[in-house]
Amino acid sequence: ERAAKPLAAIFAETHASDVEDGIMDPLERQEVLATLGFRCLDFDYVQPPLSDQHKPCGGLKLLVKDQDALPREAIVSYLDDFSGSVLGWEEESWKEDPWYQKQISSLPPLISARHQRPW
Repeated sequence: ERAAKPLAAIFAETHASDVEDGIMDPLERQEVLATLGFRCLDFDYVQPPLSDQHKPCGGLKLLVKDQDALPREAIVSYLDDFSGSVLGWEEESWKEDPWYQKQISSLPPLISARHQRPW
């Protein structure tokens, strides 16, 4: 059983400004999210696979609500929690995958969150 942790942040994902999903203009979506207090974390985010049949997903930005920066540990915890929730906690094999290793190794001690758009 996993122990409860204090909430470090409220996260959201959105498409990068150059990605069209056919549902909503990405710049308009970014404006809406910004008015709700979200800022874009300044690192190359790759969404963990949504199942063992899916690949990691690029073209997204990871956002944080009402914060100017987050410590590296908060991002690692988020990635671990997301990955474990869909891929399983037992083996944590995702920690050896290139998409995970590249993100983790590139994170500075403090990741800034930009309000300025486009993201």
